[in-house]
Amino acid sequence: MAILSYLRDHSLAKDSARGIAKWWVGEELDVVEKALALLVNEGAIEKHRHLYKLAPGKPVENGSAIIDKALRKLRRKNNHY
Repeated sequence: MAILSYLRDHSLAKDSARGIAKWWVGEELDVVEKALALLVNEGAIEKHRHLYKLAPGKPVENGSAIIDKALRKLRRKNNHY
């Protein structure tokens, strides 16, 4: 959610996973990488080479719904193993 909150305030921002972890959200890199993968999978953000940015036309106001949807998918996937 912190990533989407940052993008709500800085919609043109883009950075690497390491930069996002250090400068945007102050989280461990592995946690940020997992969050970024979920957000890319949901289409909320895009990855170009090694940089992440807000997907065009995606509002970030409904960030909690995006996160909830991604987490539900992840839980379903993990229950299949």
